Amino acid sequence: MGFKPFLEGGIAAIIAGALTHPLDLIKVRMQLQGKHSFSFDQNPNPNLNLDHNLPVKPYRPVFALDSLIGSISLLPSSIHAQSSSMRSVTAPFAVGAHIVKTEGPAALFSGVSATILRQMLYSATRMGIYDFLKRRWTDRLTGNFPLVTKITAGLIAGAVGSAVGNPADVAMVRMQADGSLPLSRRRNYKSVMDALERIVRHEGVSSLWRGSWLTVNRAMIVTASQFATYDHVKEIMSLRRPWDTGRDRDTRGGEFRGGNCGSGGVEPDRRCEDEDDECGCR
Repeated sequence: MGFKPFLEGGIAAIIAGALTHPLDLIKVRMQLQGKHSFSFDQNPNPNLNLDHNLPVKPYRPVFALDSLIGSISLLPSSIHAQSSSMRSVTAPFAVGAHIVKTEGPAALFSGVSATILRQMLYSATRMGIYDFLKRRWTDRLTGNFPLVTKITAGLIAGAVGSAVGNPADVAMVRMQADGSLPLSRRRNYKSVMDALERIVRHEGVSSLWRGSWLTVNRAMIVTASQFATYDHVKEIMSLRRPWDTGRDRDTRGGEFRGGNCGSGGVEPDRRCEDEDDECGCR
């Protein structure tokens, strides 16, 4: 197993993760917001004294369109105006601006060290393992790598990568969510290593894999669908281009077959250079 696929995949994932980290942090903060949930008590207005001996007329419901997620919800008319004003605060740009205003611009990169470590462990591992399985399971004579085999390789790569990267994922979420806690409850992690050390000291080693079952299942589905779809569509487009006809298509097909022979560790037939014959593998 070569080290190059792990290195290339890790570098690409680290750059992408670092650049998109502020968006991921805003997403986590929005998911943790539970202050605007409605409680369906018998008396939603504590300042209003109701005579419980009299029948209470229920609220007349109205439809409200949630512009952020595009769903339609059925809300009581008396709290519809209040919910609309609250919803405007939870817009992504508003959450980002609130973080910058209250915690400073550097807060948008809280936990970026954990993101880098996660990409080094999770993304590099799954990309390297998938590339290794692809090389091992590709037919060296025909260059065939069936779709079912691609999916299987993606499932294995996603499971291993997620299991390896789950501790960094736990630390990343903890560091991103820390700023949303009250000042007295914030942990103020200095770095990803500080977060991992404190989590292990206070909660045990097993806490680093908390929720890993769901994380592994998600990573298996994501990796299998991404990598298998990308590889399969690329092969189809390389062999069948509807805008190419005649000699151009045959030439590209020969180049693809020759490339597969070379990538499989088999030398392409040199007769292709001198004779008008179909390329084969020795």
